[in-house]
Amino acid sequence: MSFKKYFDKVDGRDYWCVQIHMRSKVNRKIRIQKRLIKIKTEEEAKKLYEMNFHSICREIARRESEGLSWGEVLEKWELWYRRFPSRRWDPGTVRDYIALNRNWASEWLGKPVSKLTVSDGFQLIESCRSKGASAKLLYQLRTAINVVFKWGMSSGNIVGKDHSPMFSVELPKGEEDLEPEILTRSQFADLLERARTLEHDWYPLWKFDAHTGLRASELDGLRKKDIDLVSKEKALELDRSTDPNKNYGFIRVCRQWKQKLKRYGQLKGRYWRTVPVSSQLYWFLAEYLKNDFGSDEHGERLFPVYDDLRRGQQAAVLRAFCETQGLQSIKFHTIRACWATHLLAAGVSEIKVMKMGGWKDRETMMKYIRLSGVDESGGTEALDLMPMKASEPEPRYSNVVSLFGQNK
Repeated sequence: MSFKKYFDKVDGRDYWCVQIHMRSKVNRKIRIQKRLIKIKTEEEAKKLYEMNFHSICREIARRESEGLSWGEVLEKWELWYRRFPSRRWDPGTVRDYIALNRNWASEWLGKPVSKLTVSDGFQLIESCRSKGASAKLLYQLRTAINVVFKWGMSSGNIVGKDHSPMFSVELPKGEEDLEPEILTRSQFADLLERARTLEHDWYPLWKFDAHTGLRASELDGLRKKDIDLVSKEKALELDRSTDPNKNYGFIRVCRQWKQKLKRYGQLKGRYWRTVPVSSQLYWFLAEYLKNDFGSDEHGERLFPVYDDLRRGQQAAVLRAFCETQGLQSIKFHTIRACWATHLLAAGVSEIKVMKMGGWKDRETMMKYIRLSGVDESGGTEALDLMPMKASEPEPRYSNVVSLFGQNK
C-alpha cells in the first residue's frame, strides 16, 4: 500500500500514483488490488488513498463474512482427500465429483456458499436439464453436491448452513424403467457357439463372463493365481456324481482395472469375493490356462490386454458381432444380466447370486429378480375360475359369433 510521484513522458510533467494491494488473513484467496494514476497533487493522492483504503477494508470484511465460494470448497475437498485417502472416496470418485461440479455447476463456482439456497438447487437442475443432461447425470450431480456440502459443514469450511441446496430436490436414479436387454438361454448359447466357431478374439472373455457374471473391468484384473481348480481326476469323478453341490474350484475376484487412474484398484463393492467354477467352465479353463499372455506385478494374466475394453468400447465390440451375425444386439453388461437372471430362474437363492455378483443390496438386484420371475412363480395357480379334471379336454367354442362380422 503506497502512493508515490512519477514523471509522465507523454505529458511532460509529474503526477502522483496510488497503489493498494490487500489480502484477507482469514481467506488468502480474497485479495483486492487497486491502482490510481495521474493524480495531480500529493494532497489529492493522500485523500484518494485514505478513501480507497477504507473502502477496500470494508469489501474484504464483507467477503470474509460470506465465507468460501463453492469453487473454493470444492478445491479444499479435493485437497483433503488427496492428503487423506479414503476407502469410500477413492481418487477416481473424487475426480468424477469435481468434474461434475465444474462442468455442470459452473455458475456456482464463484458464488459464496452462504448465499446458495434450495431455490438455487432447483434452478441448477432445470438449467442442466435444458442443456440435455440425462436423469442419471442429474442424480449423480445432486449426489456429488450433497457429499461435498456435507463434508464442508462437518469440517467447518461451510458455516451458517444446516443442509445442502439440493436438500429438497427429488430425482430418480435413472431414466424411466424400460424393458432391459436380455437373452434367453438358447439365444445366449447360440451367440457363444457362433463366436467359438468363428474363433472370435473375444470369445474366451464372453465365455468366461457367461459363467461368472464379472464386470468388464474385473475380467481385466484376473490373474491365473486367482483361479483355484480341482484336479482333473477329481473333476471326472464330479462329472459322474449326482450331487447337486459339486465343487470344481473357485475364482477369487479381488481387483479391477481403473481406466481413469490407469491402474488396478479395489472392486466397485470395495470387498473381494469368490465365484464357484461350474463343470462347463472347468473344462474350458483346463485348456485355456495353458495360454501365456504375459505377467505384471499382480501375476500371470488370465486374458490378453483388450485395448477396446480398457477404452470402454467392450459394448461396441459385442454389438458389432451380434449385428454381423443377425443376432439380437446387446451390450457387454447384458452378459452379467443374463448370468444373474438365468441363475435366479434356475432356483439359485438371491443371497448366493448377490454374493457371487458383488451386489450389496436387494434393491440393486430387483430388475434381475423381476426378469427371472422368481417372486411371481406359481402366483397364478391360485386362480380356480373353471375347475376341470385333468383328463377333460378343453371345450371348443365353434358356435361363437364374431363381434367384428360373420365367421368364415
